[in-house]
Amino acid sequence: MTTSWASLQARLGSTVEYEQSDAASELFEFWFGLASDFAQTGSNIVLMQRHTRQALEIIFTTYSVQRIRDPSTDLYAVRELFRHAQAIFEILRTKPKFTPLLDPLLLDTVHDANVNALSLLLVTTGVQSLEVIAYGDNIHAGVRVDALSTLESILELWEFLAAGPWAHVYSPSPHASSSSVLTFQLAHLAQTISSVSTDSIVRDAALVLIQHIARFDKTYAPVIALSRVARDVLALSPLWSMGVLASSVAMEHLMTKVVATSIDHAASKALFCTAVMESLYEALMNHRSSREWTFDAKLFETNLTHLFHACLHTFKMHPNEGNRVVLPDAYLHAMESVLLNYPDCVGIVQFALDANEYGMFVMISRTSHVFAASVWTDLILPFARTQLALLPLQGVSGNQRDQEIVNLIREACRLYYLNIDRVPPPSLGRNIFITVTQAIRHGYIETERFTEILALILHRHYSMGHVQVYQWIPTLLLPEVAHNHKTRRALVEALLIALGLQNSAFGLENAIISAETSKAISDAFSVIVAKLRSGPADMLWQEICLNFGQFVLEHRPALSALLHSINLELDACAMRGVIGVDRLESLTELLYAMSTRIDSTDAFAVVQLSLQLIQLGAGPSTANMFEGTLVNAFNLMSEKDSLDLITTELALSICGPRARAALARYVPHMCLEDVDPTVRQAALRFILPHPDLIRTHSLAVIRSLYWIHHPMFKAEDASATLCVDQLALATEACPVLVVLAEVAPLYVKECVLKLLSAANISAVNDPLNEAKFISPHLDEVAIKVPRNALIRLVLSPAGIALLPLLVRCLALC
Repeated sequence: MTTSWASLQARLGSTVEYEQSDAASELFEFWFGLASDFAQTGSNIVLMQRHTRQALEIIFTTYSVQRIRDPSTDLYAVRELFRHAQAIFEILRTKPKFTPLLDPLLLDTVHDANVNALSLLLVTTGVQSLEVIAYGDNIHAGVRVDALSTLESILELWEFLAAGPWAHVYSPSPHASSSSVLTFQLAHLAQTISSVSTDSIVRDAALVLIQHIARFDKTYAPVIALSRVARDVLALSPLWSMGVLASSVAMEHLMTKVVATSIDHAASKALFCTAVMESLYEALMNHRSSREWTFDAKLFETNLTHLFHACLHTFKMHPNEGNRVVLPDAYLHAMESVLLNYPDCVGIVQFALDANEYGMFVMISRTSHVFAASVWTDLILPFARTQLALLPLQGVSGNQRDQEIVNLIREACRLYYLNIDRVPPPSLGRNIFITVTQAIRHGYIETERFTEILALILHRHYSMGHVQVYQWIPTLLLPEVAHNHKTRRALVEALLIALGLQNSAFGLENAIISAETSKAISDAFSVIVAKLRSGPADMLWQEICLNFGQFVLEHRPALSALLHSINLELDACAMRGVIGVDRLESLTELLYAMSTRIDSTDAFAVVQLSLQLIQLGAGPSTANMFEGTLVNAFNLMSEKDSLDLITTELALSICGPRARAALARYVPHMCLEDVDPTVRQAALRFILPHPDLIRTHSLAVIRSLYWIHHPMFKAEDASATLCVDQLALATEACPVLVVLAEVAPLYVKECVLKLLSAANISAVNDPLNEAKFISPHLDEVAIKVPRNALIRLVLSPAGIALLPLLVRCLALC
């Protein structure tokens, strides 16, 4: 029997077993044979168009929904026809000889003289019949999938035509002819996707189709239709690739279903929010791996932020762990994925920080490595400082939320300073420096190694030539910053490391910065800290002077700058006429530490500063505080550093006995009549090499020894009874008395009397010695003093009384 379109259609309507499937197979073979003849001979194209139209018309109209549901229908034949249609569409799309069958100018007067009959069939009968089957209920899932696949094949054909010379006819633009524009029932398609009762293979096929339509139709109609009815992750996932964020209408539909207006609906709304977040996360993961669709979260940052905010609001209305809100993992993962792929979305970062949720802090910490330096500078670090300001200053709270804030700060340090693959700009360095300092103030020191990190920040920026670092150092030594001893010690530790010094006060090892610190860096930093005047700055220099003497020797300009800054401070205090007790104590300790490291060039300056502080202080008690400092300074002064009269008199009037005794080295003649015997003893010892001074101040020398007969102080302790001070003075006085008798014979009598008195005191304190040490001095008097002076002494009434004691002296005469 000859095959014809009519016979094939009749056989498809048969109920004989296998007749429908055989007819379905023969239909394509019959069309393909005609197509082969057309391709070889180039016969009448209008005739080929008619054959193609007849074949497709049989495919689309033979099986209605009712017939497909009929048990007698061979579903294999139905599905076979749909696959044949897809094959025909592929040939029309890929074979240049068959594409002209859809030429808008190829008109068939038998059907319609105004439009291409084949394209008209496809956009009307073809699409409509396929949609009825694809969206129908109680239809075999495989048939529905094939119908959807056939619709997609038609769409692919139209995409191809819209990209060619007939775009003005086949494109979905408003200017295209309505008779050739594909129109789909998007509402039914979206409902098929959203229905959870629909077979999964049908939903998957429908998803593929609607995504394809969205790529072809730029009016956002598909995404609007789907956003209106989507309820689960499967239906929500394609929204993101279809451009839901770019459509205000679609976003409005989505937001309406996300926002909970009452607690009664919060539970269901929260489930939907979770599904939305899961779909977003899944879409982003697929986008990252395949890049099959264009998505730029930065362009739609505002819409994404609003969506995250609405979901958070709903989650808070529905606590999921008792009365506590714990954000779903899907929510955090979706936001994290957005930030990892699009770190420039600063609006989302700001929202996450403002949300004040622990989970958000952790998420920001995990994603922080992708953020630009500006995000750290403008958002994250200011937020961390704000959170730290809420913590108590007494120490670490132990709260996990607080620790997460500190972890965020440490992450910034790790990224830009512990690692070497990034270059921190000065603005970022300043922010991290201030934030780390604030963390130290709240007790985060030992475990975080923030002291070493501070030093590392200073070194890194100085080595890059960032002069702003000079302005950062003073902030560490402000009293309001170093508010307690622990913080002060930590900040001093940081500066010691920055200066190239190592300190183990906190059990830290300088493992980050090399011990061979650049001298240029230490020179610059030491001068900066030397100019600062505060308690913490004084503490730093005390530490340096007491423990790092070599450093002081190598940085004399810094020491000079320190002395100059102290002088300026004291001048300002003198102008006010008052100094704070805390500053007085701090400067006292600092000057003492400095006095252990200075040399002769700086000794006089230390003396002057000490005297100035004593004047500003509380009198004798303040003077006692400076005894050690002044003794060290006086001992270091050279002979050429002569003290002026005003300074000397001031020192003698306000200093303690130890300081006056040290001062006697330079002005022994002014200390001969000091009220303290130890001072007079030192004066006698230092005046001995200066006979001219002894002659000039001979009377003062005599008066300095008046105590031998009448002690100036009558203390009740044992030392006064034993005349210990007198014995020491006698020991120092004897050589001086010999010189005095030699250079001033007028005082021979007084000198001899004092020598004999000294022998008496020595005998009282040491009976076994019997004052033998006096004999050499008496011998020297007999040798060096003029003979006539000794004769006058012997012939005088006082000398006659002493004659028994002077027998040896006369014998020598």
